Amino acid sequence: MNFSRQLARSIVETDYSRIPVATRKKAMDSILDTIGVMVPPSSLDQTCMRLTELVLTEGGNGQSSLLGLGTKCSSVMAAYLNGCFAHVLDYDDTIDEIAHHPSAQTVPAALALAQKIEKVSGPQFITSIVVGSDLGARLSSAPNGQLGKDHHWFPISNFGVFSATAAAGKILALDEEQMLNALGLALHRCHGQLGAITAPESELRGIRDGFINKEGVLCALMAAQGVQTCHDPIERFFNDYYANNYDTDRLMNGLGEHFRGSEVSLKPWPCCRLTHGYIEATGEIIKKNTLSLENISKISFDVSEGIRDSFCEPQDIKKAPKLSIQAKFSLFFPVALSLIKKPEISDFLVGNLSRPEVLQITDKMEYRINKKLGHQLAISPAIVEIQTTD
Repeated sequence: MNFSRQLARSIVETDYSRIPVATRKKAMDSILDTIGVMVPPSSLDQTCMRLTELVLTEGGNGQSSLLGLGTKCSSVMAAYLNGCFAHVLDYDDTIDEIAHHPSAQTVPAALALAQKIEKVSGPQFITSIVVGSDLGARLSSAPNGQLGKDHHWFPISNFGVFSATAAAGKILALDEEQMLNALGLALHRCHGQLGAITAPESELRGIRDGFINKEGVLCALMAAQGVQTCHDPIERFFNDYYANNYDTDRLMNGLGEHFRGSEVSLKPWPCCRLTHGYIEATGEIIKKNTLSLENISKISFDVSEGIRDSFCEPQDIKKAPKLSIQAKFSLFFPVALSLIKKPEISDFLVGNLSRPEVLQITDKMEYRINKKLGHQLAISPAIVEIQTTD
């Protein structure tokens, strides 16, 4: 039996009663958290506001809500726009070990279809999030090697289509063959070149989950209509994208018993999870040593080569960002901001990025490569050193 069929079968056979109570609770927390972070962008984020105009023009009539807007459209376009809303604040949950964002890939798709068919129970909706998040986490954890050095695909959007498809397919109650076909369709919709998404001038990183959720809904709907595809999409995916360099144990161990969405953590601050360790470490040093900002001459961060490339360079943009997503994907700006106040959504709006008191702190910041951290673009130990004026 191939891995694709085993995964499809597990998704189909997983029932709410088989899900551990603690995992259900985690899923419910993630659903509430995700809906919470999906509402503000409709009136706060300029990119999402422009996309809203597009969706209202192209989305047509339907039963699926556009969160925060008080209107509805087709399930496909609702999944798209709500998917954009889900991550653009960089406030959605993560599985820290693999830097994976499960709920932004599943909740918008499941929500759009649940409203469309109007016959979905609470347990069925929760189950769809559990199986979709589990599949995405398993796929994301499987590749060997280091992101940015060995692999140049952006894993979140590359694996995310499978997550959204699984969640959407579970809402539609696809059978095993249909689910396998849905995953085969998802294979044809994988996307995301790392450099193009993380480029400092790009807005794609913020709205990436729009594409993910739209494709997931479309793949599930097509499979429900009987569209057939290859029956080994997962094997083909890892062969073509990762030259078969992946760990089958990380992909398959505990399937149907341990659901990896239970490993999720909710963010305290609306910026990339990778920066949070550095925020905490810097704050701890200042607190333990009762330092004032005036006494600090330099703050140094140890980083991997991958973090340097995406979070520290080019320094002129990372230290003085002009776009909201640049600020959230900078190592310098969130840490500097945290030394002034607790980071909040409004602090990352374009009109609040040029505060002199924050930029004066980023000017005191530098990074240095720590070879022990390798090249990986992932959450790593946060090592901080502060030099005082004396």
